[in-house]
Amino acid sequence: MAKSVDPIVNEWYHYPQKSEKFQVTAIEEQSDTVEVQYFDGSIDEFDMPTWYAMEVERIEAPEDWTGGMDN
Repeated sequence: MAKSVDPIVNEWYHYPQKSEKFQVTAIEEQSDTVEVQYFDGSIDEFDMPTWYAMEVERIEAPEDWTGGMDN
């Protein structure tokens, strides 16, 4: 079982249970939430207990982290 890591803004993570890659875009201390943007461009938000329960792994940024956007 992997141990979850702390969220860091602008770092990339992998959620093995769903095979998803995403970047942390913000950490909202007042609401105790982590905002993320998935590789495909969709946006999501997790509360801190959910973040740590997900057991995400920190990864290097994907080579083409722009996803569907043109360079």
